[in-house]
Amino acid sequence: AVAAVVAAVNPRDPPGAAVPRMATQSAAADAAMKLALAGVTSKRPFRALAAVIAYYDEGWGAVAAKCGVADLHMRETTWARFGGRHRPQDDLPLRALWAYSASRKKVAKDTSHAWPWPPVFADPTKRLVVDVGCGFGAACVALAARCDEVNVLGVDRATHALRYGAGLAARRRLGGRCVFASVGAADALHWVREEYPGPVDSVLFLFPTPYALDDGANKQLPSTTSRFMCCPATLRLAARARPRTLLFSSNVEDVAVTIRDSLVALDGVDVLTAPQLGVAAATTLENLEGAPLRTRRWVEGGGARAIGEDFLAASPLPVRTETEGYYHHSGRRVHYVAGVVLVKRPDRLDAPD
Repeated sequence: AVAAVVAAVNPRDPPGAAVPRMATQSAAADAAMKLALAGVTSKRPFRALAAVIAYYDEGWGAVAAKCGVADLHMRETTWARFGGRHRPQDDLPLRALWAYSASRKKVAKDTSHAWPWPPVFADPTKRLVVDVGCGFGAACVALAARCDEVNVLGVDRATHALRYGAGLAARRRLGGRCVFASVGAADALHWVREEYPGPVDSVLFLFPTPYALDDGANKQLPSTTSRFMCCPATLRLAARARPRTLLFSSNVEDVAVTIRDSLVALDGVDVLTAPQLGVAAATTLENLEGAPLRTRRWVEGGGARAIGEDFLAASPLPVRTETEGYYHHSGRRVHYVAGVVLVKRPDRLDAPD
């Protein structure tokens, strides 16, 4: 992909001599997106593509972002196609990643790539953060880059998404602290509890695929709550790993309510309120006129609302996922719920499933 783009342009010629400028920049952006999604670990092709774009118009300085390690200066419409994720505050690459994810079907299990298991960390005594259902792993890489004192394990069934995160972690030289694996939630949580030698800081469930609410017309969604990734059995497994905190996020209001209710019903776990975490509580209701049809049906059917101190108005994490990048930009609501494991009563966590 890089060779095709570079071959189209002779750097010794004046801009526009070989092909139209915008066509070349678009081709470079498309190539970088494909390389990032393929999990390329070398920095060289991204530098080459960045040089192609910079050569054609060095005056673009409105947006300074990064793909791999190369600083790029280009229009937002071009950067949005470039597929990089470097800083937590960069919304453009997050939104581009979300758009790509939304264009693909949900993957229950992908065996197109073999991922090593169990995971290996350079220093397994560091505190561990586990992101269950990590998707493209953008938040995992950003968290590892920001917090030197933790290891991050991202697990997901979709290997096509994990390649993006693993490649980015390698390009940022975080491979010893940010590891990805294509395993199910149960296998990952069992390993964390039984094999990881260091302390467990947090278990994250960020934007799990919601279950089908009514007739199950959407066949990509889990048909029942028992097949939902955050079902009570999985929450119990997460709590048994003895993390300091459990954190959940969802863009679906009834899912957030269901998770909160599941935590309340789970022995050995308490819901962490917004004041306890030092963040604002969700005190305003989403306007139903602009709410998704699912939310309107939930409320019309008498469903509880995600409001009060049990629901957080913002994430306590210092990084954001691609879904948050998209939803925050569009002004749409995201719901957060946190839990704390009561380690003084571990016997209550070990009850049979």
